[in-house]
Amino acid sequence: METCVISPIVKIICITGYSGSGKTTMLKLMQKYLPNSHLIYRDGNKETRNIQFPDEYEKKYGFPVNTDDVMEYFLNVAAFTANKDINNAYADVNVIKKYYELVADYLEKKFEETLTKISTKSTSQYIIMDWISLPASKIWKKADYRIMVKPAKWDLLVKNVGKRKSTYEITPDIANARYLAAKDFVENAENITHVIINNYNEGYEQKIKDLCIEFITEKYG
Repeated sequence: METCVISPIVKIICITGYSGSGKTTMLKLMQKYLPNSHLIYRDGNKETRNIQFPDEYEKKYGFPVNTDDVMEYFLNVAAFTANKDINNAYADVNVIKKYYELVADYLEKKFEETLTKISTKSTSQYIIMDWISLPASKIWKKADYRIMVKPAKWDLLVKNVGKRKSTYEITPDIANARYLAAKDFVENAENITHVIINNYNEGYEQKIKDLCIEFITEKYG
């Protein structure tokens, strides 16, 4: 007698928005309200020493930093590949853009790994991803839900970014470079299914909870 293998229904959720808009907060809260959810995001894997880059990168630059900080690691790689002095690289739009692209490539690999791991499960699964440059990735087109997170007011986002801990000071030049590097990805995002406004208060979680209920109801309705 043949065994019938039922593949899980996998729903892909992609989240984009400017740095500090609330993408990762949304991703983590979605895990709270969506059953069988798997998160893929920049800081989801703190261990970077085993990341494999193309041979030409390794031969030319080696591993530029020995750190477990994902952000610092990829920023350094971006600076080295752009032949920029790391001390001046964080305010360079092209380096930041390269950094966004490198992280997106890394997340795509994590996505494929996750998909393989859950392929044997019989229950419905959610893969939730967040990153600035996701709209330029192949996964964005495959996604069932493409969410844009926007701040209710721009100064709320700026204030939120200023609170973040970082291995370097986020100067106005660095903040501006991040904005300009992200602009093409965020402003040109296509086929957005949902726009969520973040007021940076308790109401944000309720919006996310309501959104998750919509996704679950849609699946079973």
